[in-house]
Amino acid sequence: MKETEKAYIAGFIDGEGCITVYKSESCIDSKLLIGNTNKEVIEKIRSIVGFGRIYQKKPYQHPLYHKLLYSLEYSSRQAKEVLEEVLPYLIAKHKQAVLFITLVKLKEKSKPNKVFEKEQQEKIFEEIRFLNKKGR
Repeated sequence: MKETEKAYIAGFIDGEGCITVYKSESCIDSKLLIGNTNKEVIEKIRSIVGFGRIYQKKPYQHPLYHKLLYSLEYSSRQAKEVLEEVLPYLIAKHKQAVLFITLVKLKEKSKPNKVFEKEQQEKIFEEIRFLNKKGR
């Protein structure tokens, strides 16, 4: 990626992105989402990065008054790769990105049933959830 492309994508992640974590039955998982109503923008970001899945979502409100939403999704490992590239340009979501990268790296080297590693993952999970809270 060119530096201008990294900055462009970082701007979209800061403004239209979601660095999220969630719990499944067996572990903590994570992903990166970038959403926009302009499909061309989402396709352009995907072509710059070289991968990612595009989803089309119906509007939450009345379809006559709201556009379709296009969402570009990256799994945890893919998201780590993207976030490492754009990290120097992130502002609003810089802390979440650093924690996200740390979480994915920790999970990659983690061994099953290691209490300390699970506690570290849980702590990072809670920090990201706190940073992502809306409102007061």
